[in-house]
Amino acid sequence: MSLQAGLPSAKVFTETILMRLQEHDPGYTCGWHGGDLSVIASDLEKLLGTTSLRSAVVDLMALDSTTSPPEAQLVAADLFDLILTTNYDTLIERADQHRRLAVVDGELDGSLPEPALIKLHGSLDNLDWLVLTQQQLEQHARRRHHLLDVIRGEIRRRPLIAVGSSLRDPSIVALFNECKPEIRGWLVSPLLGSVDALRAADWRLEPVVSTAEDFFSGLVACLETDSAS
Repeated sequence: MSLQAGLPSAKVFTETILMRLQEHDPGYTCGWHGGDLSVIASDLEKLLGTTSLRSAVVDLMALDSTTSPPEAQLVAADLFDLILTTNYDTLIERADQHRRLAVVDGELDGSLPEPALIKLHGSLDNLDWLVLTQQQLEQHARRRHHLLDVIRGEIRRRPLIAVGSSLRDPSIVALFNECKPEIRGWLVSPLLGSVDALRAADWRLEPVVSTAEDFFSGLVACLETDSAS
């Protein structure tokens, strides 16, 4: 899942960190990188230190703690036994009212618990595993070597539902490319353009024009009908 329903989105992260940079360096501009989050986060860490970068993240996530989980997260937390996200927000954890999901936010020690929520870029509960800066992105695969092996195995053996902006997330794209041609499933988005259709075709995903809420609700209804018959 890479849903932008959660706060803060990558755009909000980028804008807030940029503002903090410009408070201390008024001449700072995005320059050639055009506002890439990992570059701006790296620059803030370089200028003010790791503690200041983490403080910026914690302050941003305080906004998220007051937001009610959308219906898509509520249904997903009850329905699926494996959810993979690169989002930093805690919407899925708070949607998991029955505490079904074991949260994996760092390297995996042993086998994957079921059901599980994998936070591929870490969480506020485990800041040492948060992936924000260029260096953290570069170290990401090495530090999560076993976890990524397990994820690749799960992607190859399970039907997959990609929602929101998943297919534009570099970490997700890398995993999917490594799992070709064994991926099968659906790309669900309310707006699917020509580029989205081509991206879906790259990984043999069937495009579905729908909100995540409607798709998940329809899936629940189908499962209930099947179990009743």
